Amino acid sequence: MRQVNNYPCKSKNEFIVVVTAALSIPVKPATLIIFSFSVQRVPKKIILSKLVTFIFFLSIVLSACGTGPTFPGSSDQAVTVTQADLQHHRWVLESINGTKIDAAKLDNQIPELEIGEQMMASGHSGCNRFHGKAALREDRFIIDRVASTRMFCRPGQNDIELLLLQVFGQESRISIDADKNLILKTDDTLLIFRLQDRVE
Repeated sequence: MRQVNNYPCKSKNEFIVVVTAALSIPVKPATLIIFSFSVQRVPKKIILSKLVTFIFFLSIVLSACGTGPTFPGSSDQAVTVTQADLQHHRWVLESINGTKIDAAKLDNQIPELEIGEQMMASGHSGCNRFHGKAALREDRFIIDRVASTRMFCRPGQNDIELLLLQVFGQESRISIDADKNLILKTDDTLLIFRLQDRVE
């Protein structure tokens, strides 16, 4: 083997290697994390051990990087949702993207969602009533063919109604947290509903 800095390797199990890894990882806020290490003239087993340790550490950091927006009030402690978790329950909208719902701005008509038999969904959007057929596809939730009444809505009511119907009409990630809040999340919207079943 050739010499490096006039220092020969003594055996085939001992060699010179320099490994440098530099990764730019976007971390919020814009942060640069640089990983680098240098191994010189060490036994092959030690080099492999260091490589395995580096890769393991790197995988942990990458898994911690989020892939979407986070909002106050969202929870990581969620469980898989089944039809039984949804049917015969009623939820009222608690917040949108972490902002609490102001009942006064909606004339006390708080948006709500209710799931009945055969996953039939109905509720109030803050202005109009709506209904449709809800469906679960793994961790995704959608209300197919959402239909609603056509009452005139004030600007504030109209904005929330359009947002709700848009989320309901597309697949969103669904979860229920430890407090039994229903959470619907798309790429840019987070809706949190508080469980509030009707008293019979």
